[in-house]
Formats: sequence, C-alpha cells, structure tokens
Amino acid sequence: MPGSISRARRLIRPVLYTTAGIAVVGTAAFYIAYRPIRIPGSQGALIPPPTAPDGTIIPPKFPQVKSREQMINELRKSADEEYDLLVIGGGATGTGIALDAVTRGLRVALVDRDDFASGTSSKSTKLVHGGVRYLEKAVWELDYNQYSLVKEALRERKYFLDTAPHLSSWLPIMIPLQKWWQAPYFWAGAKAYDFLAGSEGIEKSYFLSQSRALDAFPMLKRSDLIGAMVYYDGAHNDSRMNISLAATAAVYGATVVNHLEVTGLTKGPDGKLNGAVLKDVIAEKDGRKADNITVRAKGVINATGPFTDAIRKMDDPTVQEIVAPSSGVHVVLPGYYSPQANSMGLIDPSTSDGRVIFFLPWQGNTIAGTTDAPCKISRNPVAGEEEITWILNEIRSYLAPDINVRRGDVLAAWSGIRPLVKDPKAKNTESLVRNHLITLSDSGLLTCAGGKWTTYRQMAEDAVDEAIKAFSLHPKALTAPLRVSGTEQINDAAVLDGTCQTHQVRLVGAHGWSKTLFINLIQHFGLETEVAQHLAKNYGDRAWTVAALSSPTEERFPVRGKRLSALYPFVDGEVRYAVRHEFAQRAVDVIARRTRLSFLNAQAALEALPKVIDLMAEELKWDSKRKEAEWKDSVEFLASMGLPNSMLGLTRKDVESGKSTFASDDERKRYSRFEKHSLLSFTSSLLLTGLPCTSMPVIDNGRDIQDSGPNSPEPAASNANASACWRRRTLEDVVQLIMLKKDTQEQNRHQQQAPAPTVSMGRESRFSGATVVDSADNDGQILGLHPVTARSVGRASTAGSSRTDGANMMEAAGYATMSWWQCGMLMVAETISLGILTLPRAVADLGLVAGMIILIGMGLMATYTGYLIGQFALLHRGVQSMTEAGEIILGRFGRELCFWGANSFIIFIMGSHLVVFRKMFDALTDNRYCGMAWTALAFVISFCLCMPRQCRKMFLLSAASFVSICATVAIVIADIVIHYPELQQQDGFGHELRAWPKPGLPFHVYFNSLCNITFAYAGHVAFYVFIAELRDPRDFPKALAFLQVSDITIYALTGAIIYVFARDNVKAPAIESASPLFVKIAYGVASVTIVIAGVINGHVVAKALYKIYFRKTPETMGENTWRARIPWYAINAALWLLAYLLAEAIPVFSNIVGLTGALFASWFTFGIPAFYWFHMAFSTTPEEGEEKARSGMSESWGDKVQRWRRVRAAWPWQTWTLFALNCFIVAVATAICVIGIYSSARSIQDAASSVGRPFSCKHTE
Repeated sequence: MPGSISRARRLIRPVLYTTAGIAVVGTAAFYIAYRPIRIPGSQGALIPPPTAPDGTIIPPKFPQVKSREQMINELRKSADEEYDLLVIGGGATGTGIALDAVTRGLRVALVDRDDFASGTSSKSTKLVHGGVRYLEKAVWELDYNQYSLVKEALRERKYFLDTAPHLSSWLPIMIPLQKWWQAPYFWAGAKAYDFLAGSEGIEKSYFLSQSRALDAFPMLKRSDLIGAMVYYDGAHNDSRMNISLAATAAVYGATVVNHLEVTGLTKGPDGKLNGAVLKDVIAEKDGRKADNITVRAKGVINATGPFTDAIRKMDDPTVQEIVAPSSGVHVVLPGYYSPQANSMGLIDPSTSDGRVIFFLPWQGNTIAGTTDAPCKISRNPVAGEEEITWILNEIRSYLAPDINVRRGDVLAAWSGIRPLVKDPKAKNTESLVRNHLITLSDSGLLTCAGGKWTTYRQMAEDAVDEAIKAFSLHPKALTAPLRVSGTEQINDAAVLDGTCQTHQVRLVGAHGWSKTLFINLIQHFGLETEVAQHLAKNYGDRAWTVAALSSPTEERFPVRGKRLSALYPFVDGEVRYAVRHEFAQRAVDVIARRTRLSFLNAQAALEALPKVIDLMAEELKWDSKRKEAEWKDSVEFLASMGLPNSMLGLTRKDVESGKSTFASDDERKRYSRFEKHSLLSFTSSLLLTGLPCTSMPVIDNGRDIQDSGPNSPEPAASNANASACWRRRTLEDVVQLIMLKKDTQEQNRHQQQAPAPTVSMGRESRFSGATVVDSADNDGQILGLHPVTARSVGRASTAGSSRTDGANMMEAAGYATMSWWQCGMLMVAETISLGILTLPRAVADLGLVAGMIILIGMGLMATYTGYLIGQFALLHRGVQSMTEAGEIILGRFGRELCFWGANSFIIFIMGSHLVVFRKMFDALTDNRYCGMAWTALAFVISFCLCMPRQCRKMFLLSAASFVSICATVAIVIADIVIHYPELQQQDGFGHELRAWPKPGLPFHVYFNSLCNITFAYAGHVAFYVFIAELRDPRDFPKALAFLQVSDITIYALTGAIIYVFARDNVKAPAIESASPLFVKIAYGVASVTIVIAGVINGHVVAKALYKIYFRKTPETMGENTWRARIPWYAINAALWLLAYLLAEAIPVFSNIVGLTGALFASWFTFGIPAFYWFHMAFSTTPEEGEEKARSGMSESWGDKVQRWRRVRAAWPWQTWTLFALNCFIVAVATAICVIGIYSSARSIQDAASSVGRPFSCKHTE
C-alpha cells in the first residue's frame, strides 16, 4: 500500500507541476496580449471644470499670458537683465526648446520673423509616427542608427499623445497587399513595429482579408487586392500643436514674440555672441517707425528650419551650408475619398517611382502626399502642377476604377520644405543626417536643425542640454509654477526640479480636456454639435474661453457661434481668441495656423477672409489701409495654398458680391469639380422635379455654375429671388438638398403611419440606408403575419421597443463588430461538439430511414425556430439574451425563469465539457492517474481561453474547434471502415441494415436516442448574445443558414456512415467504437473542440452576468482598463469554478446534464421560439395602442381574447398553416421535456449502482 501511494505521488507530481507551469505561462501570455493600456484621453479630464452646488458647471478661468506689447517691453529690458537663452525660430523645434528651457528655470526669449509654425511646422503630413520605413531599412541594411531612430520616435510618439491628447490621436493605417508574398512580409514588419513600441503602443496591428479590407476602406480597388495589414500611428493638428507649445512656454514665463525679425547678431569683446538685433514687422505694417530692439542673452540658439543657414551666415559669412532643402507636396481632397467614420488612413509603400505616399483623413477632408524632391528655399513655396498630377496619378492606381480622381477635386495644395541637414564635421559632406543635428559655432551660435515633428521634444531636450553645457547656465527648480489649468485646488503641474520634464508637462488645453467635453460646451453655450466637437478637439479646455468669445446667433439654435464658412465648423470666437490669447497679428495667422481653413479649402478661406479681417480689425484697431494690406497679403498667401491664378486679383468687393470666375476654359476644366455638359442636363432634370427655388440651379446668360470654383460663391442671377437662391450654394449643396427632400418625404410618410409619441419612445436605427421598417415588413410577410401586425411590428422596431434600457449596450461597449460569417462560425463551434458522435448510436436504435427523417426534420425545425429568434431580436432591439426575451413574453416571471433556466443549463454544459476532458485523458493514460487532476487542468485551460470579452475575438478559437471535430469524425470513420470485417464478428447482434427502430429495446432507450438528436441542435440559448454583437443584426439569417446547413449535413453524414459500417456495434460516443490506438488519436484531436465548445458556452453566460454588472455604464465594458477587465475575469473564474465543483461533486453528472437538457433545451430550442411567433402574431396594432394610450386603461383578459379573435379572423391560410406548425412545435417541446425527464431519471437510477464517490479519482466503479 505505501508503495502504491508513493508511485501515485511520483506520477501525479509531474502532472501538477505541468499544470501549474501551463497556468503560469498561459496567464502571462494572456496578460501580455490583453493587458490594460491607458489610452490618452480615455481616463477623463485630469482637471474637471468646477461646478456649483446645484451641479451647474462654472466655466474655468485660465491664467492670462502677457500681450505682445508687454512681451516686446520685456525684451527691451534685457540690457539690464539678460536672458539665459534667445531662441530664433518659432517652429516645432524652437517652441519646444523654449518650453524645455523655461520649465528648467531658465530665462528664455523666443522670436520669429513670421508667425509660429509659419513654415515647415504647419505643412507636415500630420503624422506622429515611429517610422515603419526606417525599421525596414534598419533590417535590410543592418543599420543600428535607423533602429535607434525608430525606438526614439516610438517613445516620443507616446509622450506626444500624452502631453497633448486633445490635439493628437491614434490613427489606423492600412497597407494594401497585392501579392501573396506581401502578406507574411508586411505582417512580420508590422508585428516587429508593435514589438518595438512595447508599452509605448496601444493597438496592435492586424491582418484584414480582402472583404474586410474593402469593408473598412470601400474606396480601394478590388482587383489584385488579396488583403491588407493595418498598423497604428499617431495623427495631429501640427500648427495648433505649435501654437500650444508657444502658449504653454508663455504661461510658464517665457517671452515669446512672433513677427519680430532678427536683422543681426551681436558679439562681445571676446568675439562670442551675446544677443541679437530685432525689428518689429507689425509696426511697419501699421505705418509706425520700427526701432531696433537689442536683446541680450548668454546663449543664442538657431532653430529656423530651412532658414538655418541664413542665421548661420549672420554669425559667419564664410560658413559652409548644412541644409539640403527637400520639397514635400500635399494635396487636400474631399472627405469622401477616405473613410471618415472609422478614420482609417492608407499608405502605399511602393509607388511608381519607389517613394511612399500617405492617404489620410484629416479635419473632415483627406490629405494625400508627399513628394520628395530638391528645391530652393522660399517663404511661401508653391506646389507645382507636376507634383500634384503625380500624387493624383498614384491615388488612381489604388482606388476603385469607378472613382474618378479629378484635378478639380483638389481643395488645397501646399509645399513644405523639409530641412534635411549635412554634418559640417563629417568627412563625406554629401551624407545627410538621418536624425537631427546640433552644432556649436566658434562664436557660440548653437544650431539645432533636421529631425521631424514626432521627435521635436527630444531635439529640444538635446539642444537645451548642450546649451546648458556650452553657455554655463544654471537650471533651477520652479517651486511655485503657475497652474496652467486655471485652478489652485489641484496641482496640475509636473515636478519641475530643474531637469527636463517636458515628457510630462501637459500643454495648454490638455488638463481639462476629455472626450465628452463637447457635451458640456453644447449644454452650456448652445453650440452646434460639430462646432463643439471641433473646439474641444482643437483647443482642449480652452474651448470654454473660445465659446464665451463667440457671438450670439440670435437664433433659437445654435445660440452661439457664427461660422466663418458654412462648410467648416470654424466660428468667430476663434478669431477673437487667436488675437487675445494666441498672438495672432495678421489675417494669415488665423486662416492658416489658428484655424486650418486655408489648408482645408483655399477658396473657402478666400470667402471667409472678409469676416476674419473685420473681426481682427475690431480687436487690433486696424484702419482701412491696414485692412486692405491684409487682404492683398492674404490672397498672395492663398496662392501658395492652391488658389486659382484668376482669383488672385479679386478685390474684397468682388468676393463678397460673388463675382469670382475662371479666366479661361482651360482653368475651368482644371479647377472645376463638375462637367459642363452634364451640369446642363442635370439642371434640366432638376427643373422637372419641382424643386423649390432655394435648391435649384439658375443659368445666368448661358454661364452656369462651372464658372465658379468648387466652393466659391455662385454668379448673381438676374432677379433678387434667383440671387437669394444662388447665395453660397454649390451643386453639391443642390444634391444634398435633393436627398434631404427625399429623406424628408420618406420621414413624413412614415410619421403619418407611426403611432403617437405616447405609445413608444423614439430610437434611431444604427444602420445607414434602409430602415428596419423595410426589413420588418418583408420579414412579417415571410412569417405570415397579417399586414396590420407586420406594419405594427416594423414601426415598433424603428420607433422603439419594450426593452429600450439595454438597447445599445453592445454598441456602447464597442462590441457590435462581428460579420455574419464570423457569427456563423461561432454558432457552429457552440452547437457542433463531441455530441455529434452520439448520433450514430441514435441512428442504430431508430433505424437508418427513421433516424435520418428525425435528424433532418429536427434540423429543419431548429432552423425555423432559430429564424424566429432572429426576427424577435430584430423587432425588439433591446433584447440581447433569453432573459430579456422571457420578460417580454411572460413579464417578470418569464425573466426569472429564463435567467435561471438558461444560465443553469449552460453552466451544466460547461461542467459536461470538463467531465469529457477528464474522460479523454483517462482514455489517453489508460486510467493510470487521478481524474481530478485532468478536471482541474480543463478548468485552468478553459478559464484562460475565456479572457477575450468580444465574440469577434473568439472567432479563431471557433474555427479551430470546427476543424478539430471534423478531423475527429474523419479519424473515427476511417478506423471503423478499416476494422469493419472484425466488427461483424464481435457479438451475436444481427448486422443487417435496419430502416426502422430496433425491436425489443425499452421505451426510454428509443426516447434517449430522440433526445440525443434534439440536443445536437440545442445551441439556440446563445443566439441572442451572438446577434447583439453582429455589426448588422439583419445578417443573422445568413449566419443561421451557415450553421444549419453545416450541422444538418455533418450530422446526417456522420450518423449514416458510421452506422452503415459499424452497425449495432457502434457505441456512444462513437469514438469508443474505434480500435484502442485510434481512440487515443481521436481523443487527442478532439481535445480542441472539447475545450473550446465549453469555452464559447461559458462566454455566453459570462457575458449575461457582465452586462448586468455594467448595466448602468455599458461603455465601460469596452475599455482596456482593469476596471473593465477584473469583473470579467472574476465572473469567468466563478463560473468555471462552479462548473468544476458540480462536475466533481455529482458522480452521475453526465446523467444530470441529460436531465437539464430535457428540462430546458427542448424549450429554449423549440418551445419558446414558437411562443415568440404567437407574441408577434397577436401583438397590439398601432391603432389599438393609440386608443389604449389615450384612454389610459389597461387591457383585461377579456379584451385580449376579443382582440385575438379579431386578429385570427383576418388571417389568410398561410398564417393558419404557421399557427398549426408552431402549435406542433410546442407539443413536440412539451413531449421531449416530459418524457425526457422520465428517461433521464431512469438513466440516473440505472447508473446509481455503478458510480463512485464525489471528489474522487474515479466516478465509476
């Protein structure tokens, strides 16, 4: 006996160690894959706005920065108190240096000849990226410097998004794949990019099949597309980011002045630089004398980008040039060229000449670029027609052929000069520095050049570090920094101890920003939703001030915010804010860099220019001469933004009166977005539609809308009425009005038929295009509902349902993402499991013909009841579980009954999978080890596989389960076929094929066979959960068809083939009929489906409890935080622990599972869906609902009976047929339930004598 115990310990110990190791490794792997990550902005506002005792929000008051005049006066005083650093250049690098230095306690001044971000910093691709291309070069060229550049950029990308979450965001970027070898190549590259990002990344890259790629980016060309890789990078608003850097530096005490030109550098007796001479450009614009301003500083930093060499030559005229300017052209296209809803960009890594081109959604439009060609340095470079044509040609190559990419679709085009630099100390002067360059001249001019937007912070840190060392500066801690968020109650500042802290210094606007800030703005100021979202995203918490500065509209809604352009959400308050708080001094400062209007649409900027100039004139006291000068300078600037040449000579009066025209047909063809001949025919067709004057084009002396640009004012008509119709109305607007009129007519038609508002609450469908009404009407006809009821049900689906409280839970959580084929595969994995191998025994007992009739008949019946579930879920959109459906049918009693019944049934199914897993390992090990260890192992594995919270993420598991069960069936069939002659001689049974039931068997044996066939289709209890996570619930019939065709076919083939070859020797499960070796092989292959089918069932019941836990905050379910994950883990752990305890505590557990199946599966699969039909068929009509709502009386049972009689009287014969069918289904469900309970009880009684003890190594003696 002691020897047996010792041997048992020696055998069990490795198993337990292995189990523990698997658990640890699995837990670590799932933690790494699904660890909670803090997404910038998802945690809410760092500093929420103050509130009054009654909960009303009090708009915060922010620290006021010094005015430009006060800043200039500070510069004049530098002769007495010199600055530590004078930074020349107000781009990303210069403002980053100023912020870094001032937060280290240094006294800093920054000046720029033009405006902040007036050059390269406002003309980027708007990406915050690590550089996938650099990673590719690092691998192929084995270049460690390129690798280091990628690592640095990925780290800086995270800092970028953390410090300015309102101005930056994550952007998925698609790489279309057109060759099969590209899939593994780009997959490996994207995964390496993810790996390098580590904790600096958020979303992981993923592969899309062709269909999913087209769904995500419908504009792609279908031909040659095999799929796509999607990876994540950042996107931002570059000039607003630059302005925020300058404003933040000013808040912390830096002196920052734009439009202050450096005319010379000053040196001390020792030949070292000690300052600069400045000239006020704005004073000259105002007609005032611009006196020279001498600024004294211990150190001077040159951060002027492309103009770096000009400043260096002020210091030393003989210096070698280090800037190699490169032009990057971008074009802006309308938003419909890229998917705006899911904000996905696209990269073409291999253009016709080997360059890379991006195609990105930005500010509601689409940016395409960039080129890379040597150029000359100029202040406002113009995008060449050749570069624009090249970009458009490249776009055509990967967009669908039916999308006509035209030159007229280009709303704006600009050229930015990238200052690539050469190291003057390098032996090979032709080699370009891949990153940034910091160099110090003999006289002490520190130059920082090169780099990119993503790494601006690191460049600034390196420059300030070098300046501290070169100029012997002494940083100090800021003991009482100003509260940037405008509150003294919470310390919102980083720990400024004299070291570089810019990786955690939030910029102005970031402290009080959250993704829901725009709602507060709407509620407090009465802004339009689009305007409020724009202000929150571009100004952060400073949007409170911008909104307060916006003018009242004198309309009911919106209350505040007069738009500068009807096409974009820029409002007048932004102009006032730009002047008062963001140092704007010229009209170009506003249209180009405070707002982005000129970058989005050059002609729209021209139209808005008069309003901008008038608003700035009020703020800055401009006279008429200055206003005229601003007009000319601004129009000249718009030429560099793609404004047609013919419009450059327009006066303000011309634009305001709508007299902008094209100079020639060639120019019209180039810039117009519509064909002239098609417009004329289209106009004629409009005249036939009877459109009102406000939406109908007018022809003026044969000159049509083609004489205007894409967004310029239309020509004045000959009469006042026509002129009013034409005012700022383009053909696009006409088309929108046509669609609006059509939609309005449809709405009016439905509203005339819809029930009164008192009957049901309004709720919009989440689908664009066809409404649920159409679907419901068609489905009502298919179900045979009478027309009145079908219309009633359809309108209820659109207007509301009896369950509105949970209607959007899966959508709010972001779970409704499954396609129908993914749903179908999940349903297959949940339904088809090892139970399929009990069907051959059932066919053997019932006979081949009878067995096939019952098997196929039950399958068709399950198809019909599954369809009923889909229709019921579609018509009652808040229903997402059997529990909620039960409440609609039977009220609170039905809710409780279905909740406990459905969840208990699924928990017992989970336990049965643990038992089967144990039985599998007992077979594999010949019962040499304790079975409890195998059950525990199954518990750990099942819990680990339950980590994903979305059904879509279970798809790969379900596919593996399906492959596993198909392979198992194939192995069993193959072995039985091989050993068929031996099976004929094993016992005394007659081996002839029987068509009908085997005589002489007890009744409960026949019925158990019938129940096994019934339970093989018992997956309906999970259907509601799958429907709730479908991207479009109307696709559920496709998923159902996929399931039922699969399971009926597989069930019929498996039952028939195995019975034909094994005859009466077949066992249940059929695996036991195979030879001993093949039993082990089959069980090993089946282990996948044994585990995964149980996991999917566990996911269903866990999701039900998870929804209950987060019923008040469903959006939390979609978060990648511990707050969302811990409840999910805890629920799964509790459920699997309960299933484990039940499986081990009940020796006759398998028979108990049969009892619960008889009790619940028959009803959830057949009986309850039939009652859904009765509920839909006898539902209250709209007219009766209105009458009942008006009277305020509840319906008595007598009234219900009378109503049911009236409904039946209107039924056609098809409805009576369906009524009979559903009555038959209820009868079948009742019989299966009652007789199944009896049969299961007999089975439990028969097994009672051979069972073991609870929690023992063996459950059977």
